[in-house]
Amino acid sequence: MNGKRKERIVQLTRLATAGASLSLLLLAGFTSAQASEKPMAAACESADVTLYPGSWLGPRYGEWNMHIIACPDKNPSTWKKNSGVELNAVASNLGMNVHGDPVVRTTETGENQHNRFGRYEAIFQTRTCVPYVGWPCRGPFVWKAQFTVTADKKTKQVNVHLQGRTTPAPTLVLYDTP
Repeated sequence: MNGKRKERIVQLTRLATAGASLSLLLLAGFTSAQASEKPMAAACESADVTLYPGSWLGPRYGEWNMHIIACPDKNPSTWKKNSGVELNAVASNLGMNVHGDPVVRTTETGENQHNRFGRYEAIFQTRTCVPYVGWPCRGPFVWKAQFTVTADKKTKQVNVHLQGRTTPAPTLVLYDTP
């Protein structure tokens, strides 16, 4: 290979390297500019409420779980909700069983300058039948809980605020802990 040809190849290699570097810098600048223009969406978070139905005398009858999937960047009317109840052996020995499906109803949604919120009323029903026979039965008896879920617009933090609970009889209670 002659000297001129070798020199020409070195120049072309340098030019290609410089061009590639410039392309990468431009691409990186364009990508970061795009990222700063479009903020990332906040992840949805599960807001959970767990209560334990029982009697004032102490025994718990099971566990009641309510879940709201709160998305800080979405309208609270679109947040998903569900509820489930599992009764334990104490409830079974008393002849208590869940009557129908537990539900979570939306009572209000909205937003202010600081957060988005949804207010909910959760309900499940029980009935009591003669244990091991399954009849005659009394009920249905209604258990209720009211709570609010908030999603902060700035920090995207989701919080649950329990407001109230109602039991079917004054001797019954919804405990916060198992």
